[in-house]
Amino acid sequence: NPLKTTRIYLLILYLEKKWGYHFPMGGTYAIVKAMEKLLKEQGVKIRTSSEVRSIGVKNGRVSGVNLANGEQISSQYVVYNGDIPYAYKYLIPKEYCGYWTEKRIDSLKYSMGLFLWY
Repeated sequence: NPLKTTRIYLLILYLEKKWGYHFPMGGTYAIVKAMEKLLKEQGVKIRTSSEVRSIGVKNGRVSGVNLANGEQISSQYVVYNGDIPYAYKYLIPKEYCGYWTEKRIDSLKYSMGLFLWY
């Protein structure tokens, strides 16, 4: 919340004044493409345009994802770049949500999101 945590914004201002502004050549999408290239070079298979119906959990650990088309993809790791309350409410089996009950999620007050990469 920027109204309660102003120090982080002062840090950003300081860093920008000290070292200047830096933008990726080709825009933010160039970062995405570079990360995709790096991951593929490391042998990571990237799937896009696949709707995830649920995140599978087995023995308290992620076991993969279940897609809307019925396909199940087994995996030791799942990288989720979505809204955490959404994941707990709709994607993760209720018995593994613990503290994140629907009532708790529905009572959350959301603020703007921000992503900084230093």
